[in-house]
Amino acid sequence: MLKAARYRTKLNTFEDIEADILAGRSLFWVAWNGRTVEAAVATILINSEIGKVCIITKLGDHAS
Repeated sequence: MLKAARYRTKLNTFEDIEADILAGRSLFWVAWNGRTVEAAVATILINSEIGKVCIITKLGDHAS
């Protein structure tokens, strides 16, 4: 699910997203219905010219 969604967005490589999550730079959110994963999202805070910005990358859901 994650690799397929990442491939569609072309925003970043799966390996970069994975490395940010594993290193604690990014948070990984999972929507779970008690039986299956419904969706997954990664978030990361970055410093920009306007201040801190939260980048939200939808990594997948059943509608994707």
